[in-house]
Amino acid sequence: MLRVKKTSPGPDDTFYWLFKHCALITHIINLTLIQGKPPQLWKRAIITPVAKTQHPKEPSDFRPISVTPLLSRITERLIVNKFLLPILPADMLRDQFAYRPTCSTTCTLVALDHHVAQYLETFSFVRCLTTEYSKAFNTINHPILFQKLIHLDILPNIASWI
Repeated sequence: MLRVKKTSPGPDDTFYWLFKHCALITHIINLTLIQGKPPQLWKRAIITPVAKTQHPKEPSDFRPISVTPLLSRITERLIVNKFLLPILPADMLRDQFAYRPTCSTTCTLVALDHHVAQYLETFSFVRCLTTEYSKAFNTINHPILFQKLIHLDILPNIASWI
């Protein structure tokens, strides 16, 4: 796999070293998935505080922006697309727009507008209850989350990697 020979580029002008490096990156990602754990370096991040208010005075006036290594992000996306999304029950993500392929804030607003307009055709008013979960990630009970992950019939090494 890593024995890509030095050769001239063809009509597509793709150089041999590109394939050599891609093969090496694929090999590294596959090794971490087989071993069931990411390298320690992939668990590090550069955290930059970004102000939430015009004149921040306290730590709570900032939100952290965390940038993890590129290979870690690529592998995480691969795990979600190849191992998690295909095994999730269809109705599990039906009522949320976050963390779904091709969904966005715009999709959320369009869907909300559509449903409100539909109800207004029959009723004189509509009540909406919205919930904001921005702090929910900080309160997740990891053992419970891991148990739910195992019940999804995910491969043990992938669950371990997560």
